[in-house]
Amino acid sequence: MIEFKKYVHHSQDIEEAILGICLLEKIAFGRTHRLIEAETFYFPKHQAVYKALKEMFDQSLPIDLFTVCEFMGGKVTAYDLVALTNSVVSSVHLEYHCYLVKKMWRKRKIIELKYAEIDGDPRKDIHDMNEQLNKILGNEYKREWYDMSEVMYDLMVHQYDMAKGKKSFITTGFKKLDQMNGGFYNGQMIVVGARPSVGKSALMGQMAVKVAKSGKKVGIISLEMNNNEIAARIGSLETDIEFWKIFRTIAQDQELHEKFYNYISKNTINLPIFLSDKTKVNINDIRAKATKLKVSKGCDCLMIDYLQLIESSADNRNYNREQEVAKMSRGLKLLAQELDIPIVVLCQLNRAVTGRSFKDRYPKLSDLRESGAIEQDADVVIFLHRDWLAGNEQGENGASTEFSADLLIPKWRNGATCHLMLDFDPPKMRFTEKKDFDTREVSLPYKDKEDPF
Repeated sequence: MIEFKKYVHHSQDIEEAILGICLLEKIAFGRTHRLIEAETFYFPKHQAVYKALKEMFDQSLPIDLFTVCEFMGGKVTAYDLVALTNSVVSSVHLEYHCYLVKKMWRKRKIIELKYAEIDGDPRKDIHDMNEQLNKILGNEYKREWYDMSEVMYDLMVHQYDMAKGKKSFITTGFKKLDQMNGGFYNGQMIVVGARPSVGKSALMGQMAVKVAKSGKKVGIISLEMNNNEIAARIGSLETDIEFWKIFRTIAQDQELHEKFYNYISKNTINLPIFLSDKTKVNINDIRAKATKLKVSKGCDCLMIDYLQLIESSADNRNYNREQEVAKMSRGLKLLAQELDIPIVVLCQLNRAVTGRSFKDRYPKLSDLRESGAIEQDADVVIFLHRDWLAGNEQGENGASTEFSADLLIPKWRNGATCHLMLDFDPPKMRFTEKKDFDTREVSLPYKDKEDPF
């Protein structure tokens, strides 16, 4: 049995002080909310009391010595509760007391993990340990209220940092879009949506290369393609050699293979891009992977291909598909904020977009597949559209649409919606900007008028 030392791994006095303050002051429990949980306490009786306080708080019931005693139905006596108040000196440092109790709980959990018996499947044991470590590290205390003097001061510091280049955005991979909206920034979730085979993965690879060349570190979690396919796409973008040649036949052409090898060796292998192509990955796995990369190599931007291929977590099995996708979407947004990086996630669109008339052919926010939560959680939504694949072989001017594409921005929090017209090179799977650039915001034909965002 693990022995925990008093005042190092637990403190009866501090635990009693926290509970005693909550029993004496009716608003005190709200100050502890989300700072600690019932399991944070060391003593079982203290856990039971705090759990009761939490249930009463959730039900908006008044909290005092007598109501808690009645609510717990004889599990503790009035004398036990009065004894808790004997440790109360002042409520001024309640939050700090919570911090100390949480710190001790973390030490206990780390020791328990260190000496835990492992007798099952090692891969499952490692997965469970990762989840427990993430839980131990999570839920840091953060201030919840700031006055205007603090907020405005922080804004001025931000402005000066931007002017001095101390803070920089992550490039979108498109110069005109960067000029207009400033690129991606930390904490954002960016959704790139398109129908199958339009080029989402190719666009993601192109973005990753641009971000890496700007000096930022990029992580790519691919749930659809393996590392060889992604590497071949990046190699095609870098060397201007057709993708199919690089992936299938280049070794048969010694001269071309040597040209490819020489260029890649000098220019591409040192790009800070890190790949993970494991399938059957859930949101907890993604969080663990991203955290490991951030700690071991560094990560300025994470890209995921694609949302609907993320596996359901064990606690999501009783949800319908829309609820599952909503939890995944929310989880990715929280991960972006937790790691303080932008996360670009690819997403499939509904089939409804393929049945519209030519005039209404562009995707809408409501076309994001399986959940309306995606468009709510996303800070930026980008749609990739190609008329050629939608069956529209000629554009409005009668020209062929085979080598054209559209990049549509129907949502950009703190930015402008816009429409980028692109050229597309199918053999090399490369998108490039055209000279024409539409910055209309209200009258866009693809704007979803019912969407409040």
